[in-house]
Amino acid sequence: MRFIADDRRTWSVYVALVALLTVVTFGSLTDLLLDTHEDEIFRDHLKADGLGYFFKSAAEKEFNSPGRPITEIARYLGYLAWGNNPGAFHLYCAAVHALASVLLALAARSLGAPLGLSLLGGLLFLMNVSYFRGVHYISGLDYPLAQVFSLGALLFFARYEVERHGVWLWGVGACLLLGTASHQAAVMVLPFLFYYSWSRGQRFAAALRPLVPIGLLLLLEIYLLLQITDREGVTTWVSLRQLAADSLTTTIPGMVRVLLWLTGRLFSTAHWFPLTVYEQQDWEIYFGGLVLAGLGYLLYRHRGLLADWALWIPLSLAPFIMISEQIHIHLVHGPSRHLYMASAGSSLLLAWGLQKIGQVLVRKFASGGYAFYGVVLLTLGVVSYAHLKKAESLSYYSIGRFYLLQGDFAVGISQLQRAIAEGADLIPLEDAYYRLCSVKLGTGDDGEQCLAEARLALPGSRRLRLMHSAFAGFSDDPERRRRGVEEMRATYAALEREKRFDAAAMTGAVYYNIGLYFSRTQDVQKSVGAYRQALAYDRAQPNALFNLAVIYNETGQSEKSIDILREARLLAPQNAAIHALLGEVLFAVGSVDAAIVAYQDALDLAKDDAAVYTNLGWALYTAGRVEEAIEHYLYALRGQSHGVALFNLGLAYLAQGDIGASQQTYARAVAEYGSEYGEAIGAVADLRALAAQGAYVDAAGVMLSMYWPQ
Repeated sequence: MRFIADDRRTWSVYVALVALLTVVTFGSLTDLLLDTHEDEIFRDHLKADGLGYFFKSAAEKEFNSPGRPITEIARYLGYLAWGNNPGAFHLYCAAVHALASVLLALAARSLGAPLGLSLLGGLLFLMNVSYFRGVHYISGLDYPLAQVFSLGALLFFARYEVERHGVWLWGVGACLLLGTASHQAAVMVLPFLFYYSWSRGQRFAAALRPLVPIGLLLLLEIYLLLQITDREGVTTWVSLRQLAADSLTTTIPGMVRVLLWLTGRLFSTAHWFPLTVYEQQDWEIYFGGLVLAGLGYLLYRHRGLLADWALWIPLSLAPFIMISEQIHIHLVHGPSRHLYMASAGSSLLLAWGLQKIGQVLVRKFASGGYAFYGVVLLTLGVVSYAHLKKAESLSYYSIGRFYLLQGDFAVGISQLQRAIAEGADLIPLEDAYYRLCSVKLGTGDDGEQCLAEARLALPGSRRLRLMHSAFAGFSDDPERRRRGVEEMRATYAALEREKRFDAAAMTGAVYYNIGLYFSRTQDVQKSVGAYRQALAYDRAQPNALFNLAVIYNETGQSEKSIDILREARLLAPQNAAIHALLGEVLFAVGSVDAAIVAYQDALDLAKDDAAVYTNLGWALYTAGRVEEAIEHYLYALRGQSHGVALFNLGLAYLAQGDIGASQQTYARAVAEYGSEYGEAIGAVADLRALAAQGAYVDAAGVMLSMYWPQ
């Protein structure tokens, strides 16, 4: 590209091209919703009382505490601009990524790369597929932001190397401090700068001296950042604890394998998906070894561009090799986002390789070679675009899983369906169908049809076969029912032998969802049978026990319901609904004191539940503890209206002898809910029962004649 001038006009056109490609390629990210932990980020925005909030320790923060305050502040500023809008935040991530792409081209040029190679490298980085998670994930803003500051440090250092003026070192230090507070991996820019200076002829000590103060500041910063990082859930601390627990003979080979895997992925998935990103193929380790050997060769044989960016790759990957191989593999997207910073190096090396191809084509075909070279670049761009679009299906899949776990089944179902429709060959299709069909069975949303589609798409899936045969075991057709039971047992045995999943827990969950299906179709007998099967395989299912207790209670089998609820309470002592239902059933069988205790346990867990306050108030009223009953009815009515509580409060005031308060409360209750409602809930019968006891007969009679005349 010698015919392109290295001037402001060229760079202006380049920035416009990057902006256009960003909009075309990443504009559709506005459709993405929240993913894992991103709801915590949004709740943090609502809780924050200023920028200082993001420097608080994990103990002082209720939600998100990753120890990356600059990223948190950058997101918070976005929140101040457009609120908690997921689509706007996804565009924000794409915009920061575009900025990083432009800065990469500028940094490469400043460090001595030819103009054409620098521009092409920035475009390849923009359209790189391997790290797509770093752009798709609102939580992943850490990576593009840290990259922006890291590249800013390179630009300042390049000026320092030319002018030897201390002001540029201040710029380097400021960028690295901000970058490390965005993601701690940015600290690895420091050894890169040392190598750059040393490889250009500086003596070892002379190259090291200006970087030492910056390095000491970064070490202090990392220590302080670790102090405000959540020690339980953040990958940094999880990895550090695992490293401390493992022996060197386990740790070092594991790190080497991860390094080889990540290095290979930088090139094997750079602009296409020749493999499933969430699985590790055996050949990838060997391919990574070849790539790493090639990088070592470039470092040994070359100085300048090739050696610089060959070194950038392992330095950028170094922080992530401390994350265990199993953690990487269990990520839904594989190690994608951990490749983001290293991809700057691989993109520039790929640009160099492409330019070599272009030179060969021009030598062989003269002016026609430029056309061929243009076709190569255009084809690569189209392939990258297509695979980046396809990568969105993996994000839909991950988002769908998250919303299902949050209990938002409608959104979760729609996201999984979109993932299947747009990327069935890229996502974990079996798991997507398994989750989708499980939830659809539980919600009664065409569960049978979903199972049929899933079995057609994946006839060899044991998980789907288990669900299908378990459902068939409840068929009204005796022969189909028999075959379903036999196939279910055989599939269960095969899953147990395979040991890929917890077969008992999976089977219990399948039957639980089938129980929900029959509950929604009002087939009580089959629902009970499904819940019993669920508990036969996995007794540790408080929800199955709760639902079974509800059925027993509704069918008049109170003692069974009480026994099951007590078992469920042991499994899930923090489940307020279990305590509340136990209170209802105990009260119904006349165990008023025990019911009061159960209701109180429920309120300890659900302090704003008006229904539980009302039920406890009635139990206290029945036990003669009228004053306490009034107190609980008033709690139920705080800031809201509750018909039963209001009518019961009027009755309790009357029983206490406060006729004026009783009359006012009954007047309000009838005005808000109507006299028919009062009769329907039994308030009239309760009033008559109180009068029949001889308590305040005249006052009761006045209210009866006023609101419920015979």
